[in-house]
Amino acid sequence: MLYCAVDYAFVGQLGSVSLAALTIAFPLVFIIVALANGIGNGFTVVVAFAIGRHDARAAERACGMSLSLGLVLGLALGIAGGLGGPRWLTLLGADVETARLSWRYLQVALWAAPLPLCIAFARAALTGAG
Repeated sequence: MLYCAVDYAFVGQLGSVSLAALTIAFPLVFIIVALANGIGNGFTVVVAFAIGRHDARAAERACGMSLSLGLVLGLALGIAGGLGGPRWLTLLGADVETARLSWRYLQVALWAAPLPLCIAFARAALTGAG
């Protein structure tokens, strides 16, 4: 999670409220990373089994399904985040100003979520294919 350390280094120079906003946002960003890795590992197994059976058609379907799921899941995360917005951040303990700043950071992560999910799932499919 090197990018979070870099974010902390730069945002920490902006003040304690900005750093608190990033600290509230990080667990939610990590959920996207955890979903990508966890589901991606499952796709690795599915593709590897299909390749092992010499079933190229099943491997192709699994690859297509993984990319489709990455897109759909990423869009769902973006929509859910858009609907919940800063209210969810206040449930995590953020005050109004911290939630507002954290939401500005999270908007980018949530709307961009399909990209890292699709990349992780494509990597998983390639790993499974050998």
